[in-house]
Amino acid sequence: ILRDFFWNRVQNELSGLGSINYQNVYSASGMKDKIRNCTYLKPEDFNDEHRIGKFYAFSGTIAEVRVLQSKKTGDNFGRLMLQCNDKLFNVMIWNNEWDKFGDELSKSKGKIITINGSLGEDTYSGANQLFSSKGTQIIFS
Repeated sequence: ILRDFFWNRVQNELSGLGSINYQNVYSASGMKDKIRNCTYLKPEDFNDEHRIGKFYAFSGTIAEVRVLQSKKTGDNFGRLMLQCNDKLFNVMIWNNEWDKFGDELSKSKGKIITINGSLGEDTYSGANQLFSSKGTQIIFS
């Protein structure tokens, strides 16, 4: 997948111009075939309150990975910042999924991923974010 979008990424890094069609990344990732009832969430629909509580797939470039620790249980979980061209989106990876994907995510800054989860509101910031769930899958490109 990365090969198909290599020059778009180089153009974006050098000039700040150029864009990647992340819906095409999703289509090329194979997640569409693995999870039949999961639709792609377009970046422009990320903050639509009518989409909260539904399960979506989303693609982006990892701009930041923060490892956090639960005050109650001491378990690690993570917060990703995914960049889609000129916009940033938060993705929360809860501890069960962090146990599965955390090592690879921690080393993946700058890589393109496709992830699925449920869209919800972050009660701290008030913005929408994607939350991992039991069926979350991550495809690294």
